[in-house]
Amino acid sequence: NVAITGPWMHNGAFLTLEATIRHHLNPAASAAAYDPSQLSPLVQAESSSDPAVLLAALQVDSFQARNQALSDSEMQQLLAFLASLTSPSAGNPNLIPASVPSGLTVGGD
Repeated sequence: NVAITGPWMHNGAFLTLEATIRHHLNPAASAAAYDPSQLSPLVQAESSSDPAVLLAALQVDSFQARNQALSDSEMQQLLAFLASLTSPSAGNPNLIPASVPSGLTVGGD
């Protein structure tokens, strides 16, 4: 259900799935251009826009990978694929079961 479960990333940093994917294609450029003012005040309070913190994060080995590029067509195809993984019942709470097969209730109640 990734297409409908935004905001995305562990801290809600991106408001669209496309922005999230573009961040992964070029993390350094994404961090340099990132605008935390787009976020809700709650998320802004938990986010760091300190350039030193962002620079330190970019020094992590996982950010050293070669940047990737997708054409607009490839991006649309990727977004369509991710959307195809969304359950038809995800947007309709009447279709969500009360519990999972193990017996645990959905939503932790």
